[in-house]
Amino acid sequence: MGKGTTAEQAYFFRHAIVREAAYELQTASQRAALHLLAIEAMEHFSPGDELAYELAGHAASARLAHLGVGSDVAEPLQMKEFTYLARASIYAEQRFNYERALECSRRRFALRPDVTPLDQLHRLGSLCFTTGATTEAEDAVRKALAFADSDQQRGRALATLASILRQTGKSDQAEAVYLEALQAHRQAGDTRTEGITLNNLASYYLDRCRYELALEKFNAALALHRASGNLLSEGVTLNGLGSMHLTMGQLDLAMESLSRAVTILQQIGNMKYLAVVLGNLALLHVRQGDSAQAEAHYLRSLKLAREVNDRRLEGIVLGNYGTLLRELGRISESRDHLAAAIPIHREMNNPAFEGMHLADAALSALADGEPAEAAQLWRAGAALLGRIGRTPMLEPRIAPMLKACADAGIPPLE
Repeated sequence: MGKGTTAEQAYFFRHAIVREAAYELQTASQRAALHLLAIEAMEHFSPGDELAYELAGHAASARLAHLGVGSDVAEPLQMKEFTYLARASIYAEQRFNYERALECSRRRFALRPDVTPLDQLHRLGSLCFTTGATTEAEDAVRKALAFADSDQQRGRALATLASILRQTGKSDQAEAVYLEALQAHRQAGDTRTEGITLNNLASYYLDRCRYELALEKFNAALALHRASGNLLSEGVTLNGLGSMHLTMGQLDLAMESLSRAVTILQQIGNMKYLAVVLGNLALLHVRQGDSAQAEAHYLRSLKLAREVNDRRLEGIVLGNYGTLLRELGRISESRDHLAAAIPIHREMNNPAFEGMHLADAALSALADGEPAEAAQLWRAGAALLGRIGRTPMLEPRIAPMLKACADAGIPPLE
């Protein structure tokens, strides 16, 4: 033991070594029996899913030990491990531990890729997308499509693929896939999923400033959500509708839609989407000139985003809040928040908000007397938005940039 090591630390260090040595002294069949005994005890004392991850580990260890002695129980243990991993993945996702949920789903698919491959690949793709592994997400969902043997399965996989394409800047591909998904939903009579896809298509049209189409699809989605009693999706669509009204400067209509969304999401206890709506309410308060309410809503949205481990939303709110802080003259705080947001956008492969917040960071750098850095940030943001066809996101920032440059006595940023 090194200098400064406590007696307790020394005990645990030696204990771990002794434990591993004792374990290795057991024969393969004895080790397997120990793991099976652990499984039996854990299942007895904790029949829920909270120990499913640990149970999967014991099943894996028992299976590997049995393989070492040529036992015929290895295959049943594999299925036990497979089942535990499914339970552990769902349990982790419900608690917003998306990294563990994804780990379990990856292990499960590697273990038995032949069992319900479509469901496994679709879930794997969705979890990859949530954690920012967008290339793997697209690959998994495209593979899932090959196993779809009904219109319902095909429509649901296509809808997931379209959302991945939209969020990763492949907008032209996304529209075609959304429309293909809608056709499959209708052929299958899957009206519940049709409503969800209509909402996502409406959001796509909103991104592209095609407001008439966005309004049409949002309203069609709302009708289907209400007909099926899908409160969560109704709240999500009301948020999208509110965002559209906000973009169009219809502030009263925006407040009406967003307030109704908050009521529904609080009623059903969905904090993940409530965080999104609160971020949009903050933007609304900015437009109304109520900076105190805007800041309060940003902070509440940011807190919820972190609680539910929504990294994509965390980056968006950090950047938007950083923009408000610049407008309030809190330049150092503004730069800190934008600097924190941009790496998250890259991590989550969110190029639209990365480009937008790079331009915002340029404005904050100008306000901080750093024109060279501002020029670099502006060029990077403008190039990224141009590459993904989202240059309209830059337009509201051009007038503030021109004014800031004029005030600083420097040429406009290019």
